[in-house]
Amino acid sequence: MKNFNGNVRKLQSAFLIITLLGTLAIIFSESRPLISTLLIVVIITVAFVNMLYLQQLSNDKKQGKKSELQKGKK
Repeated sequence: MKNFNGNVRKLQSAFLIITLLGTLAIIFSESRPLISTLLIVVIITVAFVNMLYLQQLSNDKKQGKKSELQKGKK
C-alpha cells in the first residue's frame, strides 16, 4: 500500500504541475508569447512522461509484478 500511495502522489504532482504551467501559459499568452510557447512545450513533455509512467504501471499491474519504480522504493 505504501508504494501505491507514493505512485499516486507522483501522478497527482504531475497533474498539478501541468495545471499550474497551463495557467501560467494562459496568463503570459498576450504579454509574453515566447514564454507561453515554452511553457506549452514543457506541459506537453510532462504530460508525455506522465502517460509513459501510467502505461508502465498499468502493464506491470496486469502482469502481476512490481515495476522497476516500485522495486527501487524498498
